[in-house]
Order: sequence, then structure tokens, then C-alpha cells
Amino acid sequence: MEPTPLSTAIQDARDTARDQLAAVWQLQVERIQEELAGGWKQQIEKVFEDRFSELGAQLEGAYRRTLAEQVEAGIEARSKEARRQQVETLNQALRRMHNAQEPAGFWRALAGACEPHAARVAVFSVHGQRFRCEAARGFENADRMPGKEFAIALAAAIDSAITTSEVTIAVRSAGELSEPLIEALGESGSEKVYIFPIGNRRAAGGVIYVEQPVEVSAIELISNAALAPATAAAGASAASGGADLIRITTSDAPVIPANPDWAALSAADRELHMRAQRLARVQVAEIRLYKAQAVKKGRMERRLFDVLHSEIELARANFRRQYMTSTPTMVDYLHQELVRTLANDDPALMGPTYPGPLA
Repeated sequence: MEPTPLSTAIQDARDTARDQLAAVWQLQVERIQEELAGGWKQQIEKVFEDRFSELGAQLEGAYRRTLAEQVEAGIEARSKEARRQQVETLNQALRRMHNAQEPAGFWRALAGACEPHAARVAVFSVHGQRFRCEAARGFENADRMPGKEFAIALAAAIDSAITTSEVTIAVRSAGELSEPLIEALGESGSEKVYIFPIGNRRAAGGVIYVEQPVEVSAIELISNAALAPATAAAGASAASGGADLIRITTSDAPVIPANPDWAALSAADRELHMRAQRLARVQVAEIRLYKAQAVKKGRMERRLFDVLHSEIELARANFRRQYMTSTPTMVDYLHQELVRTLANDDPALMGPTYPGPLA
């Protein structure tokens, strides 16, 4: 059948509408795809940014924690090494003092031990009503000071330290130190001075004079560590009519109490006793150096053992393990050192809970 003009027109219109519909559909599809693609891209980008921001924060936090831990570990390691070196330096200085063969060597070692802890140091021995400079460090005329003597009665601060056997803080003035001593000391920018007695409450064999800046705890530790040679000589000096108060204990004759009999000990036992004494001095010295405030509190409250319980018990356990069972002649030198230097020869300061010597 031949198409008519009408049917041809309708077919054309149908084809045109189909094309337009396909075009519209294509446009809609493209638009949807475009919107869909754009939305996914933004969403992916957002997820990516969020995730990496979170990851970055986590990494930064982890880095900071790691860095802080490394810094803390480094500081702790350096602090431990510094403490170890400081203790070792003090130990060597004290060993030189106790091993000195003559008074002059003792005084030089004492001044040298104090030198790293104060701007200026002078050590004086006491002879009746006078005191004499034995060694000096840090002063312009330090080499000319040894041998000069001064009257105790004119130096109120020196007299106070000797009489009370307590650390004396004074103003650097003629009224406190006397004009001759001020002249001997020379110029100084320090207004405050410290005088540390060398001796206990029964006998001050000398004094350590220091000027600021000063590490008070370190100098006090050293002055107390010098008690053995100072106080050991006190009784002998009284018997000899007031001769030099300082006598030196050499390494061949360590400070051994009445029990045991040193002469009766074997060479091996003597060595054990000397090592035990050194351990006791070092352990108590470390307590005094690093727990200075607690020591002061314990003395004031008369309960050193309670205030320093963990430190003292650790020292006791260490001493017991290393030496108390090493020989039947062993003495609890740690107890003696605790009472002597920690409690200033006053056992009551240890407190009622202190168990006493190790059995």
C-alpha cells in the first residue's frame, strides 16, 4: 500500500519525536552521570581528606609522644650519669682525704673536694683560741692565705660554727668575720658566706668557709665526711695539751671500733672491713646528697628512719647482702654511719621505729 502524504507526515513526526526523546534521555543520563561523577569525586576527596587528617593527627601525636619519651629518656640517662659522676667525684675526693698521709695533704684534699661546689673555699684548723688557714681555692691571693692565723674571739661567725657545731650563715663583714680575716680574704662580690664545722657536737676540729654561689648540701656532706679524722684527733689533742686537733687516718689503719680487734684480724678480713666501711659511707653520703630536704625534715622531727624509710631499708638490705654474712667479725658500719653523719651522733634522731644495728 502506497504511503499517503498523511501517513508519511505522521511517520516523520514519530521519528522526530523519538529522536528528541532519545536526545532528552541522553541529556538526562549525561546530566545524572555528571552529577553522580561530581558527587562521588567530592565524597571521595572528603573521605580522603578526613582520613588523612585523622592519620596525620595520629602520626603527629605518636611522633610527639615518641620524641617526648626519647627526650625524657635522654634527660634521665644524662641525669643518672651526672649523678653517678658526681658521686664518683665526691667518693674520690673523700678517699683522698681519708688516705692522706699528713695533715697538709688532708687539708688540700678537703679544699679540693669543696672547690667544685662553691665560688671560693678556705679551710681552717682550730688551735685553742685561734684558727689557721690551711688551704684556699678561688681567691686571688689563695696561695698566700695558708699559714695565716686569726683570733676566734674577733670572728663571731667562726666562733658560732665552732661552738655550736652547726652550719653558720653570716654577712661578709668585719663584725662577723673580723677585720684581719676580711683583709686576708680580699675583695669579693659575695655578701653572704657559709661556715661549716668540721667535727661533731663534742669537738669541732676546723671549719670550711665558702662564698656564694655554693651548693650547700654538697659542702655539708663533705664537712661531715671529714668527721672521722677530725673527731678521732679530738681526744688525743686534749691529752697532748691542745696540739693540732686534726690527725689523719691512713688507709693502713682505717677507723675500726673497739669491736673487733683490728690487730687480730686477718689480711682478708681487714680488706672486707675496709670495703664495708666504704660502702656504708657511700650509701649514707648518697642519702644526704639526694635527699637533703628529707634529712633536714627527719632531724627536725626526730624520726629520720620514718622519713627516709625506703632509702635506709634499701641501704640496710644492700649492706646485709654484701657484708654482714661475709665474716663473723663484721660490724654494722652502716648503722654507725647513719648515726654518725645522718643523725649527727644523736641516735634519738633516728626515731623510735629505727630497728638499730643489723644482727
